Amino acid sequence: MIFDAVVPALDNSLLQDAMTKLKCSYVEVVDIDPRPMMQINRCHANVAKQVAMYGGEQVQGYYIAVSKSTNEWAAIKHSVWKRDNVLIDITPVEGSRTCNVFIYGAGKLHTSIYNSKNELLIDDSVKLEKV
Repeated sequence: MIFDAVVPALDNSLLQDAMTKLKCSYVEVVDIDPRPMMQINRCHANVAKQVAMYGGEQVQGYYIAVSKSTNEWAAIKHSVWKRDNVLIDITPVEGSRTCNVFIYGAGKLHTSIYNSKNELLIDDSVKLEKV
């Protein structure tokens, strides 16, 4: 797992690599605006609840974390809320992050993705832990 994650710049080569390997067409910096009653690490359920209560739609993709010390990256399956053509991350996070780089538009999303030494592992049984 990446413990010293930073939000990558949109022109970061590791981000571009992740988009290519995961077949994502879109990238956006999404503000984190946690809503009351939403739970940490429950993004898919949180967004589904938000859509049921307030409309809009659920957009699934990945948020990208890049290690500032090793240049490893992780793509974590994630859901955000889309309302009035604006993506909002309504799930609270641990730490002080205020936004996520979110990639989306892939036909199929994998459950677990982890990259170590810039080698992508795509295996639905792999846990997001240090390899």
